[in-house]
Amino acid sequence: EATVEGLRMGATDYLVKPFSSRELLARVEGNLAAARARREQRQAEREREKLIAVVEQSSDLIGIGGPDGRAMFLNEAGQRMLGLEGPEAVRSTHLFDYFLEEDRPYVRDVILPRLREHGRWDGEFRLRDFRTGGAVPVHYNFFQLRDAATGEDIGIATVSRDITERHRREAEAREQREFEQQLIGIVSHDLRSPINAILLSANALLQ
Repeated sequence: EATVEGLRMGATDYLVKPFSSRELLARVEGNLAAARARREQRQAEREREKLIAVVEQSSDLIGIGGPDGRAMFLNEAGQRMLGLEGPEAVRSTHLFDYFLEEDRPYVRDVILPRLREHGRWDGEFRLRDFRTGGAVPVHYNFFQLRDAATGEDIGIATVSRDITERHRREAEAREQREFEQQLIGIVSHDLRSPINAILLSANALLQ
């Protein structure tokens, strides 16, 4: 009866008298180990929640694929960037679906071999907008995922930043420089013409 009552009151372990000191010590050590494991699990869950929040709130595209190239995850920023709606749409895609058709040979022949050899590829590239089929310029950071214990390849991942706005600013700056050069050329020509006329008139008077 005492045992039943104790369990009803929330006890998770008990000893029936008489018991030895060794048995008591073993039970205490077991409970302490279980308590540490629960704390570590709660801490791991909190860290996992923080990581999920960072991934979901990031303005960069963050994607994960399996070893076979099948997409497994794409965060909300990536879905907005490329015009995909929801996890099911993402999981129906493959790595090559994210690139323009004319860029796929470069992915196959350059990026993937570099990934297998060095574990990553980094640089400016283009992704495909699933809505329009157009290009989305990005800084593409592509890397392999490996099991921390075995070193085995378990998938691929990317963190990519949309650089459309940067390209727009660079294009505007180039156009501005070209306009300034053209303006300087026009002004220089217009100034030279009157000066040349004046010099010719002065030479004629002197003669």
